[in-house]
Amino acid sequence: MWTRYHLKCDNCNNVTNLRVQIPEKEVLPIRFSCGYCSSEIRANIIVDLEHIKYSIEVEKGCLIKDMEFNDGDYYLEYSDTLSVGKPSKTPHDQIMPTLRMDSKDFMIAKIKKDLRIDMEDYDWDLFKDLTRSYSKNEQDAYEMILNKIIDDKTTPNLNTEIGYHKSFIDVRNMFLNSWIDYEEIEDYKKWLHKKIFTKKFFLKTDINQYLFIYTNDYIEEMQYYICDLIIRFIDMRKYLIYSYGTNSVGDNYVSEQDFISIKNFYSDCFEFVGRYSHLVFRLQNIYERGSQNIMPNGVPKDVVSADIFMSIDNGRKLDIINLCSEVIPKRVFCSFFDNKLRNGINHYKTIYEEATQIIKYYPITRNPGQEFTLSYMELLGLSLKAFTAVLKIHELIKFVKIYEFKMAIK
Repeated sequence: MWTRYHLKCDNCNNVTNLRVQIPEKEVLPIRFSCGYCSSEIRANIIVDLEHIKYSIEVEKGCLIKDMEFNDGDYYLEYSDTLSVGKPSKTPHDQIMPTLRMDSKDFMIAKIKKDLRIDMEDYDWDLFKDLTRSYSKNEQDAYEMILNKIIDDKTTPNLNTEIGYHKSFIDVRNMFLNSWIDYEEIEDYKKWLHKKIFTKKFFLKTDINQYLFIYTNDYIEEMQYYICDLIIRFIDMRKYLIYSYGTNSVGDNYVSEQDFISIKNFYSDCFEFVGRYSHLVFRLQNIYERGSQNIMPNGVPKDVVSADIFMSIDNGRKLDIINLCSEVIPKRVFCSFFDNKLRNGINHYKTIYEEATQIIKYYPITRNPGQEFTLSYMELLGLSLKAFTAVLKIHELIKFVKIYEFKMAIK
């Protein structure tokens, strides 16, 4: 459901015709800049969920009640879950944003949106606390919090490492599957389960040498970085909710934005995946060529082992990964691993135009004037893909521990 309000700026007296989607929560804070003088206008939509009533409380600006429906100097659509049209000086499109989407994409977005908002803030806080205790290996606290999230009758045996890691990943999936590419992660897990971590595969290859990498210290280091990214995701999920992985090319303006937090999140996911990409690359080498140190054809002559691959820069890593043939492990990287984007928005000149939500970046040092562009909505999508890759690498800990457990009981 959508409604309209006319809000006048305190400073220039220009009026914004606000079309807002009624939220599925009790309070929706609205913040935007006046289209003329950029002064902040603030209000809250108050919803009585029991009686299906709503109202507006204006904090900064003035509510005008006697204007014609389509009157205004500026026109702004606002939603806390759906992308909308860009602010304009022309009256609103007669078709609501929910109906401007392709019908298939709309249904995908609606299903994901409903799943994403199903968890209450209290639930997310518990998940955050569980993530902290998992990161620090505080098992007593971990078990106490876990029993608040799931039925204690179904709590796995946390006295084993596999039970400990598996329980966290199960809870992680419960909270995050509607945000990430669930099907892609399932394909990746099936590849690990059916093609890699099998008795036949272990007998034929040097996979045991690969397992020596996973020392307790190395796993704890991985957990620390993974959990930090999960906690940051929890804190900034309201900014990421607009990206549903659909193919619609219509509306791509989001009402609640935080470019700095999103670009830092994307960059840190990128760095994590780059740092631990050798774990997947080694498996790919073993699967395709029988040894983690046999490189694919066409690699640079100086990259003669997986350890050297681990030390090279991320741009070169992607070039080498693309030489491999197995598609599923390559997807860990290829859908988001853009070294120019990462360098551009972190190390070189970047301009973010908040009004249009267009990012301009200049990553080529030898040609500093060459401009690349990306929409903020595209960056949201890339950030979720990068986060999906982080979670794929996290799965490796579980699979390694399952194998070690099976070997220990034989």
